[in-house]
Amino acid sequence: MLKGKSVPEDSVSFYKPVLAFLEELPLRDIDNFRLRIELEYFNSNSSKFILDIFLRLAKFLKEESLKAVDIDWIVDKNDEDMIEAGEDYMAIVKLPFNIVERESNS
Repeated sequence: MLKGKSVPEDSVSFYKPVLAFLEELPLRDIDNFRLRIELEYFNSNSSKFILDIFLRLAKFLKEESLKAVDIDWIVDKNDEDMIEAGEDYMAIVKLPFNIVERESNS
């Protein structure tokens, strides 16, 4: 799960363990993978790494290393920017996204 705000000063160091974990997925006995993302905000550097996560998952699905990938993109129902970001990612990577709109926390 990715949750909160993603604005690390060093995005490479921050996302490196996440990407390393994903690279090991085909070696694990996992058929189905679910990722929950509940971000309030992410910067452009984080956006690149989030896209990389989705691209790797799509690759594993295409190679049949994983049988199913589900992504829950959880956003405040009034946050049009985050809804649009989820829709954009979904269009780019062709993965099953569940855009879950919830009541605002504010």
